[in-house]
Amino acid sequence: MNNASDITSGMNSVTFVSGNADKRKDAIAILSPHANIKLVDYDLKEIQGDEKEIAKEKLDLAMKIFENEIIIVEDTSAPLHISKHIFLPFVLWSM
Repeated sequence: MNNASDITSGMNSVTFVSGNADKRKDAIAILSPHANIKLVDYDLKEIQGDEKEIAKEKLDLAMKIFENEIIIVEDTSAPLHISKHIFLPFVLWSM
């Protein structure tokens, strides 16, 4: 049976990339019981698209910049569906 120190010492290290200080604080609160967290203050380019495309692009970019690290990115958006083919990330406009 593992004790707490065995579990902690075997935790993965993950890199959380965000230019938002509040999101970095949230990442520590949520993830630190499960992994060793490295916080990186970096604004990733945000493309236009649906929420999955935006998150995937941010992750792809972060993986190129921070090679050989386990990466977590976060994107919060409220998509504005104008038509079947136009999706806009609304949060960026409202800030």
